[in-house]
Amino acid sequence: MRSLTNLIFVTMLFFVSCNTELFDTVDIDLENVPAFVELSSHPISQAFFSAVSLRMKQEVNNGGFSKVMSLISELIADNRNQIQRIRKINAKVEGECLVTSHKLKDRAVFFSGQRTYFQTRGRVALDEKSEALNVMNSRNTQKTAYLALLNSANFNFQTQDKKWQERIQNAQNAVSKVNAALSAINEWTPKTNPAFIQQLVKESTHLYSQVKNFPLSIPSEFIQLAANDNQIKKRLYEWLELLKGSVVESLGSAQSARSQILSLYQNYKNTLDTLNNLLLDDSKKLSSAIENYNTLIKVYSENEVIYTNLTAQNSLLITANTNWCNQEKTNYQTNNTAMEAQLKVFTDLKFWLRKNFSRVRDWLQKKYAH
Repeated sequence: MRSLTNLIFVTMLFFVSCNTELFDTVDIDLENVPAFVELSSHPISQAFFSAVSLRMKQEVNNGGFSKVMSLISELIADNRNQIQRIRKINAKVEGECLVTSHKLKDRAVFFSGQRTYFQTRGRVALDEKSEALNVMNSRNTQKTAYLALLNSANFNFQTQDKKWQERIQNAQNAVSKVNAALSAINEWTPKTNPAFIQQLVKESTHLYSQVKNFPLSIPSEFIQLAANDNQIKKRLYEWLELLKGSVVESLGSAQSARSQILSLYQNYKNTLDTLNNLLLDDSKKLSSAIENYNTLIKVYSENEVIYTNLTAQNSLLITANTNWCNQEKTNYQTNNTAMEAQLKVFTDLKFWLRKNFSRVRDWLQKKYAH
């Protein structure tokens, strides 16, 4: 762009030089020279000529030439300095725009990444919370099921325990009755009432039937103790001993069965209690985890909103910065073009003054005579 400007400038200088040489040989009024008319009609030229005419009125002959040329040189130098300053400012602005643009773009990437991160973590926390809720509900269902099993086991145990307690009690009663009958037979004398012994034997037989769940006939011939028959007494005693042994055996079996039932129930109950305690502890931990997930979901959601807002605000900054940079670029181009045009005017004026000062002076005196 600058090379093209320089080329145009050199071409115009060549054109003006040719015209000036022509004007040096031919005495033509400057108002009839198109190049000079165009140059003198420029607002900068008019202001300059007005100032020069005032100085020239204070000078004699060509005495003002050096001052006029000095003034135009100062104007050219000042104009060039302003162009240089404008370009430096523009370079600084372009640098700031470049740095700011990169910073804002980096922030946009960071904010977008953080928003995506918290959005993803929020979804993960929500999924984990849902899973924890499902597991906790499952644990609660298991606790309900184990409680039902425990209640059922306790009911069955109480039923079985009551049955075996009754059997044990019946067996113990039967042993007591048999022992009473044996004692009565041992203490039997002719004066003893046979009905008493007969009653004890009946009761022992009845209890045996309850314990063994087996009908047993009473040996009536053994109970007829009216005569002092030691042989019958002996046989009855032996029969009662057999009866007692069978009842004692049933008593031991009942006690062993009740002990086994109690042990099985206790082990079963301990197992269910342990499982329930584990489920309760797991439920507490899951409940605490769910609270933590609620906190995480809230924090992730708040951070997502924060970085969403930051992304929107950063986008506005990017737009504002882009607009500002574009405006500064437009301002630079406008000002630089204006200063370049002004510099060209001053340069052309200097050229005309150096080559045609006397003619310009005459033209000024005529133009600003009033």
